Amino acid sequence: MRQAFDADREAWSANATTYTYTKLVVPVPDGAPAAYAENLRRRVAEADGLAEVAEREPGATLTTATHQGGGPAAHDRDLTAVLGGLGQGQISAPVPGTGQITYYELDGKTVDERAAFAGYERRIRQSLIEEKFTQFLQRRVDSSHMEVDAAAVDAINAEDARL
Repeated sequence: MRQAFDADREAWSANATTYTYTKLVVPVPDGAPAAYAENLRRRVAEADGLAEVAEREPGATLTTATHQGGGPAAHDRDLTAVLGGLGQGQISAPVPGTGQITYYELDGKTVDERAAFAGYERRIRQSLIEEKFTQFLQRRVDSSHMEVDAAAVDAINAEDARL
């Protein structure tokens, strides 16, 4: 099990990862032109971090927070998906909301590997058992000899097959 965990450590560690991030929320002004979101995306891409953008955007809110990966709420899973796809210092794609656009910048992440392994040990075991069982069944099918009576199969009509 440990070998399977180590082979795909990042996938198995999602719920035991703590992310430190910066969040920028920019309100979309009333009557903003259609190109507002694209122009904001360009300004974010050209900036040296979200703090620089926050200084220039009217009404922008910049906060920092931590997030423990996983969680039962849809928002928690969505946030984990966004942060999990970023490398340190990277900024997310824009996340549109009602009247606002949000960006996330990953400041750092730490993984509690013991907690990750403990949390996923049962699922890894089940995955390995299913994989081995599938291989076993395939070997049995491959080693069996079957003859099909084509004439009998052709003689079956739709009425014969009704339940």
